[in-house]
Parts: sequence; C-alpha cells; structure tokens
Amino acid sequence: MIHLCAGADPFRYQLFLKDLKAGLDPAMVDFNYAELEAPGASLEDIQREVQALPVMADQRIVAAHKVWTAFADSVRRSGAKGRETLAERWQLGLTALAGMPETTVLVLYEPDLKPDFKAIRELPAPTGGLAVPTIEDLEREKKLRRENLAAPKRNEMRNWAEFRCSEKRFRIEGPAVDELVRRASSDLRNLDQELEKLAAHAKGEPISLEAVRELVPDYSEDFIFALSNAVFQQQRDEAIRVLGHLLSQGLHPIQILATLGSQARMLAAVRLSHASPDAIAKAMKVKPYAVQRSMRNAARLSPDQVRAMVDMLLEADLKMKSTPHAEAILETLVGRLVSPDTWLQA
Repeated sequence: MIHLCAGADPFRYQLFLKDLKAGLDPAMVDFNYAELEAPGASLEDIQREVQALPVMADQRIVAAHKVWTAFADSVRRSGAKGRETLAERWQLGLTALAGMPETTVLVLYEPDLKPDFKAIRELPAPTGGLAVPTIEDLEREKKLRRENLAAPKRNEMRNWAEFRCSEKRFRIEGPAVDELVRRASSDLRNLDQELEKLAAHAKGEPISLEAVRELVPDYSEDFIFALSNAVFQQQRDEAIRVLGHLLSQGLHPIQILATLGSQARMLAAVRLSHASPDAIAKAMKVKPYAVQRSMRNAARLSPDQVRAMVDMLLEADLKMKSTPHAEAILETLVGRLVSPDTWLQA
C-alpha cells in the first residue's frame, strides 16, 4: 500500500507515522522502518528499500519525503518540456514503486503538494503511448490511498479535538471543547499537549469547562494579535497588560517575539513595497484580511520608523538567543516600541 500524503502540517504527519508504526514490534522497528529524503535519496534508493522484506514481522514501512518535489525541481533544472516530462517521470516512478511486495507500506510525504492533489491529477498522459496507471487507477486497485495532512481549518479544529479525545479515551463536555480550541489557538501540537494534560487530570470523569479554564493557558490568537496591534498603535497600557497576560499564561518570550516579528515583516512589506495586498498575502502565505489589518497600522508610521522598528526586533532577537533573561529583554523591547519619547518621535 502506498500512502500519498499531502499537506504541510508536520505534527499531523508525525501522528500519522506514529499510528502506522504502532503496528510494528518495538523490538524490530529499527529493522522494519526506513526514512529517506529526496533529492538526497534517488528513486532507485527508494525502490531498493521498498523491495526489502520485513525482518521477523508482517510489514515493513518506508517513508520517503518530497519525491514529487524532487521530480518537479529536476525537470525545472533540466530545462525540459515541463509538465510532459514531469508527468512521465512521476508516473513511471509511481508505477515502479507500486510493484513493491505486499508486505511493504510506502509513505510518500509531500508537504509542498496541496491536499486537493490537483498538481498531480491534472498532469498530461506521458508521451510515447506508455500505458502507466494514474493515482486514480492505483486507488481503484487498492494499491494507493490519498491522505490529507493539512492543518485543520479554524472551523474544523473542534472536530479534530473531539477525535483526539476519543483516541485518548476520555470525554470532554461540549462547551469545554470550544474553550480548549479557543485557548490553544490553531497550533495542533500545542492543542494535543493540552489534551494530554487534561487526560491525566480526567481520571475517568468528563472534562468540564471549569477544568479547561483552570488547566489550559490562554494562547489564543486574539491575545497575540491584540499585543501586535497595541504595540504598533502605541497603546502603552494595553500592550503592557496583554504582554503580562501572555507571559503569565506560560507563552515563551521567544514565541511572542516571533509573532511580533512576523507582524512587523508584514507591516514593512505593506509600507515599504509597492505590491498589492493580494500579492503580499500570497508571498507571505497569509490571508488577505491580515494584510488589510496591517495596512491600518502601516499608515501611522513613516518608512524610517518602520525600518527602526524592524531593527529593534532583530536586535532583541539576537540578545534573546544569547542570554537567559529573555523575559526582561522582551519587556524592555515592548516598552521602547510603545514609548512616545523614543524612536517614534525622532
């Protein structure tokens, strides 16, 4: 069986692999699991691994990363006929891999491939009259399964949290799920860690809304964006209040600084470039509404002020990585950014 995995959420991929490997004897995992990364690993390397038989087990798992991406990059570098050559290389390669022993489970992880698999589905047929199966053909023959490992959308997080609760075999009340998702924001790894904490607390009882409020720090995007807005709009009291809340909830200063940095980069792109909001959103891989929000803050700052702000954030980042006093550095940075008596008045 080939599992063709698309979507760029590494945590979902790790969970997927963990579930597959759970069927292997722990004592024999090292003999029956192989991981390869293209382009360092060639198609021949992958074929050699998938043809190997399991050692004292019923299955052998081979995980190959970015094979599709390596094929596409190779075609671009060769200057060949693009889509036709890519189709031939991909489909011939897939055909070769599909001929592996039934004891092999092959995982093709393609984080750059969109979960609709459109880039592969719309490839033209290879030239020369070659009869090679498509992914749809392999699916019908039950030799391939497509897996969507993209991060759940915001409105799908509740279902994902409930599913993970059922896997961990504890119950959680409806309002408690909503509050958990809100607090954990859109970070799946963080959400799963909080579920582990709640599972240890549950002791066979359903998790209540009160338990979530007591045990789960509030990492919600609302607070993180509130800090960015307060900083860039020079709302000193609000910035200090929100920063104190985030730190008290256990968010690491480096994470907070990273959020401020990403917002500052977007603000700089809006203020210093002549690109359209849609072009900026596409380049930075964010939603257009996030760029529109930055435009309101950018209008308050001159180009020199934006550059000074970015320099301050870079300086704080360097200091934070070389000292144990990360929290003090962050508090000093926020104080400088919101002070009307420093760089914004220069």
